[in-house]
Amino acid sequence: MTDEALMAAPLSKPGEIVMISRGGLAEQLKALGPRKTKNSAKSAKAAPEPAPPRKRSKPPSRASLDKAEADLEEATSRHAAALAALEAERESLDRKIETLRAQQAKEAEKLQRRERDARENYRETLARWSG
Repeated sequence: MTDEALMAAPLSKPGEIVMISRGGLAEQLKALGPRKTKNSAKSAKAAPEPAPPRKRSKPPSRASLDKAEADLEEATSRHAAALAALEAERESLDRKIETLRAQQAKEAEKLQRRERDARENYRETLARWSG
């Protein structure tokens, strides 16, 4: 470089970057060129004609969805009824089992008492017989 005034700042601080503005604000804005605005960008492009509005078709049918929902509700209530019937049957069976166990316990106790009495009678008879 031959401009000594321009080189004075960088030479005074070697190793550091020195930024020097060249020209004023008006010159820098002029160098940028004309500003493009959003409206001018749209007008620069050839605006295609808007497509004619489409005729809306019928909305999709809910028939299959409604049928599926009704089937699900029917199955849910059918399942609940079947489960309730089995629960009632289980309760009935539980009561029958309890009754049967009580009868069997009573019968077993009666038979054990009879066996005990027969055993005592046999021992007494055996003791008299043997002497």
